[in-house]
Amino acid sequence: MRKAERLAALLGIVLGAAGCGDDGAAIDPTCCDELYPVWCARFAVCDPLTFSLSWRDEADCAAEQIAACRAGDDTERICAGRTEPETDACRTALNATPCDELFGSAGLPPECE
Repeated sequence: MRKAERLAALLGIVLGAAGCGDDGAAIDPTCCDELYPVWCARFAVCDPLTFSLSWRDEADCAAEQIAACRAGDDTERICAGRTEPETDACRTALNATPCDELFGSAGLPPECE
C-alpha cells in the first residue's frame, strides 16, 4: 500500500468515515485513486471536445477528480460507501460500457451507482 493510500485509510478511520458496506466488507479507501483515472480516461476518449473544455489531459482530470472525491465533493459520488469488490466491478464496467451509454443519457453503469 502506498503512503498516500495508508494515510487516506488512517484518516478515514480517525474521522469515522471508514466502515463496512452492505455486505459487511470494509469500505475501500483507495476507490478515488482507482476509479477516477479510469473515468477520466474514458471521458477523454468518449467525449474529447467536452473533456478538453475542462481539462488539459487525463492526468489533470484525475488529479482534480481524486481530490474532490477524497473531500466528498465529487458530483458522481461513485466512491461513497464502496467496498473493494464494488470498486473492481465499477472499474470493469467503466471500461466495458460503450461511450454513447457512458456519457449519454444512460449515465454511470449500475455497478458504479
